[in-house]
Amino acid sequence: SAGAVKMQPKAEELKFVTKNDGYVHIHPSSVNYQVGILFVSAKHAVAELVKELRCELDQLLQDKIKNPSMDLCMCPRGSQIIGMIVKLVTTQ
Repeated sequence: SAGAVKMQPKAEELKFVTKNDGYVHIHPSSVNYQVGILFVSAKHAVAELVKELRCELDQLLQDKIKNPSMDLCMCPRGSQIIGMIVKLVTTQ
């Protein structure tokens, strides 16, 4: 009525950039072909939080690989990171 409505792009319209190949598309037989964009945030702050949490989770998993007996839920850093991920997923 008053303007254009933002629509989700179709899978064939999505392009991703890789370090080695440049622009690539999702293959039509991929399970992700019908999904579209897997994570979209209307708020920049939420997107930045997701990015930072991903880095923290990667580091936490590296620590776990180095020390398999480490209980991620009992160590303060691990429980804090896991708690923030759960909160983010359940509230955003």
